[in-house]
Amino acid sequence: MVEGADTMLDIIAEGENEVSLIIDRIPFAGSDQLTLKDRCDPYVGGAYYYLQIFEGKEIKLTMWLCSVTEYVFGDLPEQIFIKRA
Repeated sequence: MVEGADTMLDIIAEGENEVSLIIDRIPFAGSDQLTLKDRCDPYVGGAYYYLQIFEGKEIKLTMWLCSVTEYVFGDLPEQIFIKRA
């Protein structure tokens, strides 16, 4: 797990052992937004993203998402949209 993303998943899971998310680079109904804050040095890879609000609750969480994010999306998107599945 990458820095902060485990915390985000714990918040979203609300005490459950599993959580599923729908993730896209395009906004969709009911989605919340991760916002790109800072790209990391290519040697480290990945980027820092910020989640202000999830399902109407203020979260204020910064997280580092590793270079797998680039693999999934083809780059590091300015925004990533998420929703509990």
